[in-house]
Amino acid sequence: MPGPLLHIVAACSVFILGIIYIDRYYDKETIYSNWFLLGIVCLSFSLVPDIFLGLYYTTHILSYKLLLYYHTIFHFLLFPISVIALFVLNILLDIRKKPVWNIGFCCILLHITMDLFIP
Repeated sequence: MPGPLLHIVAACSVFILGIIYIDRYYDKETIYSNWFLLGIVCLSFSLVPDIFLGLYYTTHILSYKLLLYYHTIFHFLLFPISVIALFVLNILLDIRKKPVWNIGFCCILLHITMDLFIP
């Protein structure tokens, strides 16, 4: 599992790619509010998969081994949920902030992929 520095770099790079992606969809009057929303979505969706590790490091309420087990299960549940959410968002729903939510779910998928492949 990569450290927090690599997660921050990945979230920032997705945010920059997201800015380029959403600039095509919105007019120039509302672009800065969409950038702000994109930053909040990228940051929060990048932190969601590590909620159990954050719980351990902030409170030490349960053992690391137990919370790592929940962390792994949560990753295995969150990956298909994110893929299904992306499918529903792009195929079935028609909402105004679709590009921002697409980037958010891509942040979750990137985070889980990094945790899976990078030691």
